[in-house]
Amino acid sequence: MDLSKDDIKLIVRLVSEKLGPNAGIEEIKNLVSEVIERFPSDQSSFSPASEKARQPFLAKKLIVNAFGPNVEGLEDKIQTFIAGKSLRIVDISSISIDNFRSIIVIIDYSGLSGEINNLKFEISKICDTFGFKAIIQDSSYYSS
Repeated sequence: MDLSKDDIKLIVRLVSEKLGPNAGIEEIKNLVSEVIERFPSDQSSFSPASEKARQPFLAKKLIVNAFGPNVEGLEDKIQTFIAGKSLRIVDISSISIDNFRSIIVIIDYSGLSGEINNLKFEISKICDTFGFKAIIQDSSYYSS
């Protein structure tokens, strides 16, 4: 089977979302074994025409909107914190306006083991230490 670059990127993204970006080879092997065990035995291959295959993977995402003084370091602190939780930052944006800074972070928390409210509290606390006020919401808030 030949895999395109897009196929490989998709597989890496899915494994990363499930296991975290620092997954070891044993974790990946265990995940593949679990998939094989759960795969229906009456199917010899996966049918991409099935309804489930057409539905996009929906990650659980948090949107962090932080606003505060124009100081450096908050982005790095959040990135280190999220990596320590084995979660993934989907995107991060920062803009300076006058003497202020606005930061938006999108976090994939699909692999979170623990309470989401604790994660929100910890991120808010990090923002506070830099003098930022943060609004943290689940991405479903913005869905129609």
